Amino acid sequence: MPDSTNNTAKPKSGKYHRLLNGATILRLLTGTFSLLSIVSVLFLTTVNRFDKTLIKSVGLTGMNILSSIGSGKIVLSSQGSTFNIYIPSFLTFILIAVIALQSLAFLLILFKKSGHKTGGFLLLASAVILLIFFLVTILFDSVTATNFSGEKVAFYKLFDYGLGIVFPAFFALGGFCTGVLITEEKLPLVKRFWFMYFLLAIPMLLLVVFSLYPILLQTVLSFKEYKFTDGIWGSDWVGLKVTSKNSS
Repeated sequence: MPDSTNNTAKPKSGKYHRLLNGATILRLLTGTFSLLSIVSVLFLTTVNRFDKTLIKSVGLTGMNILSSIGSGKIVLSSQGSTFNIYIPSFLTFILIAVIALQSLAFLLILFKKSGHKTGGFLLLASAVILLIFFLVTILFDSVTATNFSGEKVAFYKLFDYGLGIVFPAFFALGGFCTGVLITEEKLPLVKRFWFMYFLLAIPMLLLVVFSLYPILLQTVLSFKEYKFTDGIWGSDWVGLKVTSKNSS
């Protein structure tokens, strides 16, 4: 006589096992993205500080910027001479807010079963803060910083952005996708058609390189004083001055 109890218990156990694996995978992916975002903020070059009269460019990581808390300056040495780099207080506060959101997201993902959903929204918030900070600092002359001579000038004249701004936002958006957009119910479909998603990545890459990247370059040129010798990324930021000249 067949055992009906075992027959009914196996599907439930299998379903529970699949959901558990799905939740674990999503938590692992979202936690990895949040950890990568924190590491990139702290150890990649967040901003480049430059002053053409003294030094070409100085790369500052998140750790460098956090070390300026209290004094507001970083002491660096170059070619036997020591000089101070003054960090605007708002830059430090923005960095602390981003790291706090990403760290809270990582802790929720680590210690809470459904924490990857809330963590995904926190990672999205950190990416939005970075985007707003980037736009405000390159568009408005009212956002100032102190140069080597002690004069206050527009922030974009002293600082340029490095990978420490790009990669944290990229990893944060990845964490939002795995934590919020991809649910446990959709994960089996992603596993089933993974090869189709892999093939889709090839035309998406071509779209980014040949369509979206040129649009990005055109947008960046709108806020720079382009010089052929310096190239697009090496030219100086001028905020809205180019736009105001064209409109007048």
